[in-house]
This record gives sequence, structure tokens and C-alpha cells, in this order.
Amino acid sequence: MKPSERAKLLAKIEASRVAVDAAQSALEGVLSTLKRLPRAEKVTVGHVVEGAFASVQSARANLNALEALLSVPPT
Repeated sequence: MKPSERAKLLAKIEASRVAVDAAQSALEGVLSTLKRLPRAEKVTVGHVVEGAFASVQSARANLNALEALLSVPPT
């Protein structure tokens, strides 16, 4: 892979990381709000938000793995 291609991919990974960070912050805020609601109001929404949060965490792990692969000097 050319250094310029590697730099472009790393830049895209960083942009994706910023988006994932924003999504995670928003979901943390929603989860915090849900914890204060009566049980009947939060059961269904809570499961959806927890699923979304798990997806964000998985995306972050994938981004970290991609970044690690690209950070290794080519052989």
C-alpha cells in the first residue's frame, strides 16, 4: 500500500472515530435519562438503546483493529 493511500485510510478511520465518539456520547446521555424514567416507559426503548450502544462499541473495536493494521510498517 502506498503511503498516501495509508494516510487517506487513517484519515477516514479518524473521521469515523469522531462520529463513533459523538454517537457514544449521545447514547450515554440517553441511557442516563432512561435510568431516571419509570420502568414502564423505559423497557422497550432501553433495549433498543442498549443494542445501539453495543453496535457503537463494536464499531470502535473494528476501527481500533483497522488502525492497528495500518500502523504496522509494510513488509
